[in-house]
Amino acid sequence: MKNIKIFFSLIFICSISLSSIAQIEEGKVTYKMEMPDLDPSMASMFGDTKLTMLFNDENVKMDMNMGMMQTNTFIDIESGETVVLMDLMGQKMKIVMGQEDMKAEQMDEKDYEIVKTGEMEKIADYECEKLIIKTKDMDMTVFVSYDIKSFGSLNNQFTKLEGFPMKYESVQSGMKLSIEATSVEVMKISDDEFVIPDGYKEMSMDELEMMGR
Repeated sequence: MKNIKIFFSLIFICSISLSSIAQIEEGKVTYKMEMPDLDPSMASMFGDTKLTMLFNDENVKMDMNMGMMQTNTFIDIESGETVVLMDLMGQKMKIVMGQEDMKAEQMDEKDYEIVKTGEMEKIADYECEKLIIKTKDMDMTVFVSYDIKSFGSLNNQFTKLEGFPMKYESVQSGMKLSIEATSVEVMKISDDEFVIPDGYKEMSMDELEMMGR
């Protein structure tokens, strides 16, 4: 199913932000996601997609509601393990990705270029600079804030990226994707938010890809 493939593209795009935000103290970031080029049938499946990230100095959790599919992504900062829970119309699946799996998504630094444009835009009350990430396959526009402390990590797809990503714009497989932060809140997050629930069937990435064919 195409929506599963699109979802995992989003996971790796959002890992840029996940790896940065996991290094600041504790809080919540809310994003809105827009895919204006989706055909009507796909749009009805994704619905009004919103992303919420909760984080402390040990864990990150990303909740994504895509209409007919809800996902929860858990990242352990120290081990680098990522667990993705998917509920697709009652079918509950679990994907576990180790540090090496996520590291494999990193691009070699010689295979991409980051261009600083000097253009500024205010996003969620933060001044952000527009950057262009150029690869052989596509260009991605990223707006970053230098006022929010951020550090790279093994989960970061683009290790040369500096600043905290607040907005992304890209075109993948002919589809425009925009993810933009709407709020950043410094707040205490309960440890219970990072407990991975039971009741999901563990699958490999190969098994999931077979479902998408």
